[in-house]
Amino acid sequence: MAASIRHSITTVALALAFLTAGCGESSSIDSSLVNVYTDVVIARESTLDTVQAQADVRAALARHGYTQERFETELRKAGEDPATFRALYDSVSARISAKRRPQK
Repeated sequence: MAASIRHSITTVALALAFLTAGCGESSSIDSSLVNVYTDVVIARESTLDTVQAQADVRAALARHGYTQERFETELRKAGEDPATFRALYDSVSARISAKRRPQK
């Protein structure tokens, strides 16, 4: 089931990547969801080992005080409104880009 959810989230994120341009962060989005979703995406992309990636995702969720169920529920709720989910995705995308940018 976790793989199915991961696939669904990745599919939605990729679809939105083609439909939206990074618009920065939105103040209408819960910053804790942005933070945890950012760390979840980074954890998934950090390794090719799916077992390790799942452990890293669980650790990211725990670090932010989330359970898998709470994360999925909040993500689904954000997805009910396309503008809200687009703002969430844009915020996460901007944070990931900032984290990947070399520090000066």
